[in-house]
Amino acid sequence: MTPSVFRYGLLEKEYALIHDLLLNSSYEFSGIENILKRLIKVQHYGLPTKLLDITTNPLVTLVYTCSKDLDEDWEIIVIVYGGIPQKEKGRLRKELETFGINQAFLFPELEYQATYIKYTYRRCDSCHILKPTTKMR
Repeated sequence: MTPSVFRYGLLEKEYALIHDLLLNSSYEFSGIENILKRLIKVQHYGLPTKLLDITTNPLVTLVYTCSKDLDEDWEIIVIVYGGIPQKEKGRLRKELETFGINQAFLFPELEYQATYIKYTYRRCDSCHILKPTTKMR
């Protein structure tokens, strides 16, 4: 994991880059005294810093990674500490599903196709047949 200021070889110019931005856009930073909060804002607007982007939402990670320079390889590192809370799993699965991302999409082998199909169908209590819960892709 390498922060952008190192990837672009701008460590020696980091202070000047940030200083110029603060001077040219001082109104954007008025009231922000904390240097870390300033660095976060600077990085958010695209200036290379020593900070690394971290998020708890995998979709945010994918959006920002895919919107970067397409001529470069980008790396996503996932750290799961203590597992994903049960209440978040369903929400994340549904959110990924809206983009067509599921086990069958990621792993086209028959085992994962079967797992996905089983997931997308629920048992209908009144008719004892399987009923689709989402559109098949």
